[in-house]
Amino acid sequence: MMPSPSLPTHLQASGDDIVDFLRLHLATVYHQGVGCRLLETFGSAASVFGAPTASLVKVQGVTPAVLRKLRSVETARLAVAEWRRVGAEGGQLLRWGTPEYPLPLRFLTGMPLALYSLGHPDPFPVGSPELTIGVVGSRRPSPYGLAQTRRFVRALVQRGFCIVSGLATGIDAEAHRAALDAGGGTVAVLGSGLGRLYPPENRGLASRILRGGRGCLITEFPFDAAPKSFHFPMRNRVLSGFSFAVLVVEAGKKSGSLITVNHALEQGKMIYVLPGRVDRPESQGCLHLLLDGAFPVVTPDDVLPGVGDSRSTATAENRAGEGGEENGGTPLLGGPFGPRLEVLFREEDTWHPDQLADRLGASPAEILAELSRLELSGELRRWPGGAYRRVIP
Repeated sequence: MMPSPSLPTHLQASGDDIVDFLRLHLATVYHQGVGCRLLETFGSAASVFGAPTASLVKVQGVTPAVLRKLRSVETARLAVAEWRRVGAEGGQLLRWGTPEYPLPLRFLTGMPLALYSLGHPDPFPVGSPELTIGVVGSRRPSPYGLAQTRRFVRALVQRGFCIVSGLATGIDAEAHRAALDAGGGTVAVLGSGLGRLYPPENRGLASRILRGGRGCLITEFPFDAAPKSFHFPMRNRVLSGFSFAVLVVEAGKKSGSLITVNHALEQGKMIYVLPGRVDRPESQGCLHLLLDGAFPVVTPDDVLPGVGDSRSTATAENRAGEGGEENGGTPLLGGPFGPRLEVLFREEDTWHPDQLADRLGASPAEILAELSRLELSGELRRWPGGAYRRVIP
């Protein structure tokens, strides 16, 4: 096993060996879910590399190719070089199963074992992972598409949303720019390494995202990884994973945006679509999404109405001051976990069942049963992705 290199203070980690973790990521990066299954099976990256071959091949997805990379001295060498590069560039390595791993991705299957990040360590609204909107669309948008992207993003930022996109030319780039112009946060999920920003014409935009202090660049690919064609479908599952809902602005029949939509649907996310002209090729993908049941939007208020809206927040705060000793006039939650759930829903607006099970010391089955009961009674609401939120009448 190779030793950890000497690292800057801000990159030091306690507990498991980060170089081993990165080595495991590099060995499994193109085999979704395998790295996580290995960690779950053996408990740590170091234990994976110490396990006998007969035990490793029993884990689903450990093919001969994966096994060769796990045993490769070259993979170990690359892991040390990558970790030194992370330190030299002032980046972060966000490891699955640790507190720094992005909250929106923690409860989704097939997410990367590790993510490289530059910029603000957590651009998402504190305690509100639902305040994230993915904005995707054509790389060759019409003036109408660009104008509507600016219009929607500005309004969404004013409601407190963080904008997630892919730094591609066209709609993606316009979404990032509009978010920054409006003083909001934005996340660019890349299909290449942080050292090979793509496309080259958006490097200035990437620098602006980092300079603004409210944005970040994120990728699962090694620092100098080229923008290979198969990287972008992989990137799209992370982009949709970061997003509580996805807004599509102009997409043709074969647009990569439709891949993002498919991932978002599998993850239980809401899909919003801006209608376009029926005689324009850049609108055909959007029109088919609408025929398939996506939510049409005409104004920014049509996107997650009421969520993140300062007017709704003020209304809720006013209600909280109008009587009701314990809960601002809202009836207290009942059931065996009611009092403790009240405390938790005052601490954070939205909770995932696994988080609640952990905080309450109960089994996931018990928590899910109680959450389902409270949902049926109208006291809680289940959001796409499986999280629950308190309903304030």
